[in-house]
Amino acid sequence: MLDSSRGLKMKKIIFSILLVVMLASMVTAFEFTDLTDIGQDLPGDYEPSGAVYDGGFLYIVSDEGDISVLDDYGNEINSFHIGGDLEGITVGREEGYVYVVIENPATLAKVSLEDEVIVQTWDLREILGDNGNAGPEALTWIPRINVFAVGLQADGNMYLIKVRGDNVILIDVVDMPRSSDLSGLDYEPRSRTLFAIYDSYDEAYVMKYRGRVWRTLETIEMPEWDAEGIAISDSRDSFFIADDDNDLFKVDFTF
Repeated sequence: MLDSSRGLKMKKIIFSILLVVMLASMVTAFEFTDLTDIGQDLPGDYEPSGAVYDGGFLYIVSDEGDISVLDDYGNEINSFHIGGDLEGITVGREEGYVYVVIENPATLAKVSLEDEVIVQTWDLREILGDNGNAGPEALTWIPRINVFAVGLQADGNMYLIKVRGDNVILIDVVDMPRSSDLSGLDYEPRSRTLFAIYDSYDEAYVMKYRGRVWRTLETIEMPEWDAEGIAISDSRDSFFIADDDNDLFKVDFTF
């Protein structure tokens, strides 16, 4: 007969195994059937290249330097122009600001939503290199370890950085599943899950940080989109795909 401490330990082990199996089975069974193109009202030359969901709103950026705020149905709440080849967008600790990544020259920028202007920039070329139009393509904020994650198109890796004042500090370089074309990142904090997409491979990877290592839980085959951004809704019952071909998809899915 097991004592109470051994029994409790065994229950925790069984629960952990079941949780992993359940998550893997949900991802494996996923099909892109319940999706809607909510980007039909975007301007004809708008190329969505990054997305983040926060506070009930979807924020997207375009290659032409635009930031747009939308509701769940694609209706525009606000839109403004800051310039630059914007490729990713995320939130951070401070309310009222978003952060965007510019591909060339590789730059991280802090943007005031109230004033609709860039208030600070950080040159990323010393860390990422000068890769021209194969520069940073993805950006997300990982509050658990207090870092920005920047995805580089040139080598497909994820660079974890911190910013302090005017300085950029490299924390780690994460070897990712593919060697190029990392195009979108989003970290879902409640489940502590990272989603990474690769547009030229039509794949998405579901990852978690375990034992100080980012581990791939599952691979999802994507439709043949030009997917350059992914954003998980706050309610976790849908996610959004920013497609570089003037499309914005909402996919209903509970995880």
